[in-house]
Amino acid sequence: MTQATHSPQPLPAGYLTDAAPATLLERMAHTLPVLTCPVRINSNEDRAALAAEALWLFAQRTGLAQDGESIETVLIDFMADIMHLCEQTSLNTPEGNVLSQLAAHAALHYEMDLSEQGKG
Repeated sequence: MTQATHSPQPLPAGYLTDAAPATLLERMAHTLPVLTCPVRINSNEDRAALAAEALWLFAQRTGLAQDGESIETVLIDFMADIMHLCEQTSLNTPEGNVLSQLAAHAALHYEMDLSEQGKG
């Protein structure tokens, strides 16, 4: 197993100190109808609630579902696990890492969602 040759950039001072608690994910997730599949998405708030629902499940399964943990911590751990998933499913190879391309494509979707609701 190889060691990483670089260190991540430190987060800005005070970045996580005023962070929203992980339990906010639960409250957001509960704005969606229970057990409706597929869920009807009518707004960006619905999109955020759907993401919160997925992250809340992740937080529960990893022990991060408590007020002492921040949403940022849940997101960082989830994103790291997404990186492991990309490696395990061969999306990331020694020749290329597609995760950054996927993130850029997701950012385009986000911008389109904002402009559709008059916020972009």
